[in-house]
Amino acid sequence: MHPVHISLLRLFMNPNLNNVLLDQSVSHVNTDAARGRKCYFSSKCLCFSFLPTPYYNAVCSHSLLYAIPVFKDNIHSIDLSYNRIQRIQNRHFSYNGNLKELNLSHNKIKTLSNFSFHGLRKFSKLIVSQNEIDSVETNTFFYLQSLTYLDAKQTKINDSTLQSLPFLKTLRIDFILNGSESFSFRLLYLKHLDLSGTSGSCEARTLTEDVFQFIPNIEDLNLSECKINRIYKGTFRFMKNLSILDLSYNPCLKFSAAENVTHDLIYTSIKILKLNKIHKTFEMNTMIKLSHLRHLKKTNLTEIHINSNRIQKVQKGVLLHLPSSIRTISMSDNEFSWGEYLSEIMVVPVEHVNISELFKSHIPLIHEERCYHRNESNCEEKEVEKHISSLQPNFVPLPHRLKSFVYRKRLIRYEIPPMNLSANTIEYLDGHQNMFYSLIGPLCPLDHLTFLDLSDNMSSNVSKVFFQCTSNLQILRLQNNLLGFVLPDDFNGEILQHVPQLREINLSENRIPTLPYHFFKSQVSVRRLYLDGNLFGLSYIQD
Repeated sequence: MHPVHISLLRLFMNPNLNNVLLDQSVSHVNTDAARGRKCYFSSKCLCFSFLPTPYYNAVCSHSLLYAIPVFKDNIHSIDLSYNRIQRIQNRHFSYNGNLKELNLSHNKIKTLSNFSFHGLRKFSKLIVSQNEIDSVETNTFFYLQSLTYLDAKQTKINDSTLQSLPFLKTLRIDFILNGSESFSFRLLYLKHLDLSGTSGSCEARTLTEDVFQFIPNIEDLNLSECKINRIYKGTFRFMKNLSILDLSYNPCLKFSAAENVTHDLIYTSIKILKLNKIHKTFEMNTMIKLSHLRHLKKTNLTEIHINSNRIQKVQKGVLLHLPSSIRTISMSDNEFSWGEYLSEIMVVPVEHVNISELFKSHIPLIHEERCYHRNESNCEEKEVEKHISSLQPNFVPLPHRLKSFVYRKRLIRYEIPPMNLSANTIEYLDGHQNMFYSLIGPLCPLDHLTFLDLSDNMSSNVSKVFFQCTSNLQILRLQNNLLGFVLPDDFNGEILQHVPQLREINLSENRIPTLPYHFFKSQVSVRRLYLDGNLFGLSYIQD
């Protein structure tokens, strides 16, 4: 055995050592600046300096404060979150002209008056979310002309009070849409709008072309969990700068309604589209049809997320209509079956794919959202039956540009047999937390693979040819398996003979009783070796 193997084994066989790394580096920080010190104006606040400037950040969160302390003029930002503050006295901040950021979230403030923020001439960021605000005077934000960021989630601050904030760029606010209402103010500089119900309250069952007409320059729009049932064509068409759109967690929306969305995206600058869980968990399986996504071909979309939609089928031709700019597809927690559409995968220019948690089990919700149209499945029976493909057995088509592939948490018991892969450039392969009980292989070609994770699979067998086509592998993670049943018999180091460039190996928690002397004979480049949590000690290393 190479000398490095002996030293590594002595290190990692020690039961008191856990996940020790070689070549560790230690970074040093200024501990006084990192910890802060009590502010001279309030013992309940910590001040962090901006050396060599005279300005400070004051952190007063979780301090059981019932009133806002009086701050000096050299304070740059104040964090008063998670206290019991009930009011902001008029003109309290009149002498804080240098204050730029204020966090008052998670308090018990009920009212905002016209003079609550008087004097904050340089103010740029305000967070008042998670309060009991139910009264806001018309000119509350009059003195905040330079404000660019406002978080008013879980308050009753509505859009009509924001008309005095012409330079606002980021807005997080609750959104309750009744009938044909729309945003009633113009915010021409607004770029990031978060209306999501995941962090606040949002109910907008129908979106029409008039809803967002006064905020045309939006770049990032979050409408997740807003109980959306229908979206009309034209709703997003005029948002020429829109690059990120999130419509996730609207289970009554369906892919059929999303067709109007993709139609509008032709006229935008869309880069990232999120359509996670726009289908109910316990409805019939669904199919993505060509009509749903065909308009995306005329966009510059780079990412699409369609997780948790019970997708079983993809109509032939859909993948061919993805834009040439697409690089990332996330489609975990679905119900995919084999089909002709798989033959189109190889020409999709995607580089990163996540297809984890297939056939995942779910717990029914006690109060499920009620949809205002009949439940429907677009996966017709005759289409479901056409699931037999002409692809050859043990042949796996892959996108030719694919670099990272995540396929984890599919809790169905399988072995990995010999498999022929289409030409690919995969560098990163994550297959942990599956139930691949036997690693037979080989999987060829995987010439570019440098990272492989097959941990937590209950694997009790790995063949001597499994790694045959992964000669450039550098990081191998096989922890928490049952390889102690097979590794002690590899006297000539044949299992790892094809991966001489390994720099990190994790075989911890594998119930290994012994390791043959020549097991690591090919690993001349290894730098990190994890063997903790096994059954052996130094006396059990076989000579």
